[in-house]
Amino acid sequence: MKRTIISVALCLVALCSLLLIPGCRNSGSPSSSPASPGEEGTADSAAATKDGTTGTTAIGTTATGDVSSTTSSSPDAPPDGLTTPDSSSGGTVTTLPPLTPGKETSGLASANVKDFGAKGDGKADDTAAVQAAIDQVFDEGGGYVYLPAGTYRLAAVNIKKDVCLYSDRTWNPDDPASKGETVLVPRDGSVSCVVDMSGVDGNKNSILMNVCIDGQNLGKAVAGVACPGLSGVSGNSMRVEDVRILNCTGVGLDATNNAIASVRGCMITGCGTGLKLVGWDLFIYNNVIAGNKGDGVTVSGGSAMSFHNNRIGWNDGCGVRFDGFQRVSMTGNTLDSNACPGVYFSGTANVALHGNLFIRNGWSPSSGLQNGGCQISVNASSGINITANTVQAANDTLTGVKAPEYGIIGDILTNCVIQGNTLTGGGTKGTLKTEEATNLDCVIEL
Repeated sequence: MKRTIISVALCLVALCSLLLIPGCRNSGSPSSSPASPGEEGTADSAAATKDGTTGTTAIGTTATGDVSSTTSSSPDAPPDGLTTPDSSSGGTVTTLPPLTPGKETSGLASANVKDFGAKGDGKADDTAAVQAAIDQVFDEGGGYVYLPAGTYRLAAVNIKKDVCLYSDRTWNPDDPASKGETVLVPRDGSVSCVVDMSGVDGNKNSILMNVCIDGQNLGKAVAGVACPGLSGVSGNSMRVEDVRILNCTGVGLDATNNAIASVRGCMITGCGTGLKLVGWDLFIYNNVIAGNKGDGVTVSGGSAMSFHNNRIGWNDGCGVRFDGFQRVSMTGNTLDSNACPGVYFSGTANVALHGNLFIRNGWSPSSGLQNGGCQISVNASSGINITANTVQAANDTLTGVKAPEYGIIGDILTNCVIQGNTLTGGGTKGTLKTEEATNLDCVIEL
């Protein structure tokens, strides 16, 4: 038995070594000398949460089609190594790097944007210089583009395939006003976004890390990060980590039309909508998305998402709004004081909403939002399992936040379970509202 276990372990090590491809540096300027074997780096990869929760590193994930299977050192850890089907060979190809910052390997190109003429003084238009650095690294097969401390005015600078645009992590997740020393701003109010992650040959393996994007409330629909030009999901992938986004008149982070999107350790505040997701195999971990003018997160048109340990609060719309999405796992999230429901499901299927905390959501729902006066709303959906959540209403005399009408509202449900939740205070009209005649094969009880 011992010999069998050792053999299996050796096989797994060999397999992992074949899949390893480089990640991104977390700090320090680029160098032609790669990290030595086994070098751990000194990067602090703590997730950006207000309570100081830190994420851990996953061992690896394999996704086949739109269903993913994850093996990680912690259920809270986002997958660092992801694969997606390769239609040309019938096999799989790695699309997101499995290595954590500070563990890059040899043979990678690197560039410093200052060597290409970027000023970083907040006055010059640095788009051409930053793009030139990205283009060179892309032409050399991929690698790292480093942004020294400074303020860079940009117009949709495009992070191409297998290129990581990064800086030193200096913004403070415990300070809502913190921007750090490396800030990207719109060139003017006419730009569509500050950073474009649509890449070339589709958005494959483009990475952004450790910077702050300040939209400065310019224009009417300026996004912080966007994927323009992608009309469908076809093997695209992107990774955004430890990025601060604020004051964008459009979407803070628009990650639509991606087969794989990994967003972790980010803080998105003061934008139109915080985070927009369309696609499959979406991994959203340890983010703070708060104080946005619309929904905190909108999800539609896809399937297979892990949404864990995020803090979603004080958004003027829903905390998380699902429209026509399926296969979702949501655990360990805190949804606090969103004007509309903390989580809103419409036309959605196969969701596990388990072990989350809901406080004071749905106290001022938008007009026209069906069943919006509650903390959790489920409409015309199937296979929704709402279990072991803590749902607490409040009447805060200091902020004027009042309890919603109901704790949970369910309408036109099929094969749904609402059971074993702790509801404190419920709502001004009750804890649970549902029309039994509209439901089919459901288990609904307090």
